Amino acid sequence: MVAALIEKYYLKMLKMKNIVSIGLFATLLLISCLGQEDDDFTALFDGRNLDEWIPGPEGGFEIINGELYTGGEEGNDLFTKKWYCNYVLRVEYMLSDVGNSGVLIRCNPEAAWETGVEVQLLAPWTPWRDDLHCTGSLYGHVAVANRPDETTGIWHKMEIKCDRHTIRVSVDDSMTTLAKIDTVITMADKLICGAIGLQVNHAEKEGQYAKFRNIYIRDLDAEPEPAPEQPEGGVLLSKPCTDSPDLLMAEMRIFNGVNPGEPMKYGVLDPSILCWLLDCVSSRYKDMRCSKELAYAWGDMEEIKIHILRDGRVRMRRARSAEHALASFKIIERTVMGAIICNCCGRDLLTVLTGFVKSAGEYHSVLDAGSTVSLNKELVDWTPEEKIVDTKPISQMVDLIDVLYSELVIRLDLLIKGEHPSDNASETRLKICKIISLMVDPMNQGTEAVFLRGLTLAFFIDGAMIGLRSLNQLINDQLTNLDFVVNLLRAAKKRSLQNYETESLSESEILPIAHINRVERALRLYDLWKKK
Repeated sequence: MVAALIEKYYLKMLKMKNIVSIGLFATLLLISCLGQEDDDFTALFDGRNLDEWIPGPEGGFEIINGELYTGGEEGNDLFTKKWYCNYVLRVEYMLSDVGNSGVLIRCNPEAAWETGVEVQLLAPWTPWRDDLHCTGSLYGHVAVANRPDETTGIWHKMEIKCDRHTIRVSVDDSMTTLAKIDTVITMADKLICGAIGLQVNHAEKEGQYAKFRNIYIRDLDAEPEPAPEQPEGGVLLSKPCTDSPDLLMAEMRIFNGVNPGEPMKYGVLDPSILCWLLDCVSSRYKDMRCSKELAYAWGDMEEIKIHILRDGRVRMRRARSAEHALASFKIIERTVMGAIICNCCGRDLLTVLTGFVKSAGEYHSVLDAGSTVSLNKELVDWTPEEKIVDTKPISQMVDLIDVLYSELVIRLDLLIKGEHPSDNASETRLKICKIISLMVDPMNQGTEAVFLRGLTLAFFIDGAMIGLRSLNQLINDQLTNLDFVVNLLRAAKKRSLQNYETESLSESEILPIAHINRVERALRLYDLWKKK
């Protein structure tokens, strides 16, 4: 809070040219506050290799004497393998007399400038080097407030802090740029999570370059943080869109049962399950994309632009009204709530609903999840033999699961016979998507727990199908012994895999065991479902 106030005061002082001493005093205070941060940084480039980066096919960067060198205009930009959301990035750079490079933040490497932002690095040689395009600026979006030292041929230090909607850039320990991106119209559609990139040098003259060294990052999302306050009803409506006052920006949160202020030990959404669920909503969403690594998804829902963050926040832009935003959120929440992670055990809701996981407390806190929907706890152990008033949609779901199970058993029997079943992954996916469609239908409100129970079984049957396909591939590639696999599959079919001796397994036998365990788990869950 103190640092934020100083930043605000400091930028105000920068505009008052006649108050030099106060500006310098604020600068010193700011640097003092910034220096209090933990040095819990990891290396992205330490002078030895590019293990954390994806080099382009045409090169563009090379390591020379422990420094990352880019010269001329040939080659590709360099991007990190990992995507980051909130972080502090530190990098040292040197530019030649006409050096022209930059640091790309929160971008998709496939369309870096469309999705991300460049923090400019530019030597003082070009006549169009204004405050909006000079070193330290968010190129073309936010001008510098304090022009940095642009001396060429020497090393400079840059720090970039991305913290949700705030981006702060410092050069040589002096803050140059402070941006609140939700107030910048040209950044409205930019990603808030993405790769970090280094731009290949754009100097036209031979022998010109940009150099980098000591690139370190502190991933703020990797550190425990307190759960935020829960808005009433889970809905927080913000101001109108800056470019269209008749449209709204809105933020809602999928609550995970953690009390406000308590440490969030686990991320709210499981990345694999989030993407597995969203894969079924392409008919409702346009260009929906999901990153399993970050548990982050983005796309369009009708005219609304949507971002689903791993901490459970759902951000929307261009909603027609509060009611429009809320109605859209209800659909999103029902779609992805199976990915919510329980704070008491660290397992996702689907795993909790298997009944295989014990709670650390009286019951699993994830069962309290939901802002616009809540689970009926009397139905979390539901099985098909129990009757519910509106049975038609639920009967459809049960029939779909029976078909999925039958297909699993058929594929299992074919592998046991030594035959190679055809791949029916797309047909399996269609049935799972139908179950999700039934679950999110507003007409089925109040029975979400029942559909999630069914979806849990579908999820594990899908995993078993993947396991069988992987086994088939291992057999085709002669990477495992067929007789060994067949014996294991027979044990799994009898639900007796736990009796198989695993102490003396070879390396080539470990992976088949893992795949076949997925098969037996699905079979056992189906038995519980049918109460066999």
